[in-house]
Amino acid sequence: MLSIALAVVLASACSDEDDGVAPTISALTFAPATVPVGQTTAVSGSFQFADDDGDVDQLEVAVTAPGGAAQTLPPVAIQGVAGQTAGAVTWAVQLTPPTAGDYLLDITVVDAAQHTSNTLTATIGAP
Repeated sequence: MLSIALAVVLASACSDEDDGVAPTISALTFAPATVPVGQTTAVSGSFQFADDDGDVDQLEVAVTAPGGAAQTLPPVAIQGVAGQTAGAVTWAVQLTPPTAGDYLLDITVVDAAQHTSNTLTATIGAP
């Protein structure tokens, strides 16, 4: 069984205002790049966001296992970004891979108007 927990740790930025635009995310970083099979390991990272309307609201993460089985985690509210049009979000997940292979973490952001950003993907190896 694949076990995952998600926490949004920090968000910060500057602000401006506009309306009706989907956020964009970029510059994904994460560590570690490999985790041991059968052991719970914290994987953490950060990314940059831009949103002309300044209404970034939630972080969504979907995990795809080596065999193709996918699990979408419940959305997590991003704190401290109301009114901000650009900034950084730091995130963390607890990953317990049941088998060896590459696990994909697909990360997106949704704003208050339900506009979904592009997807950034982290590949975590479980040797």
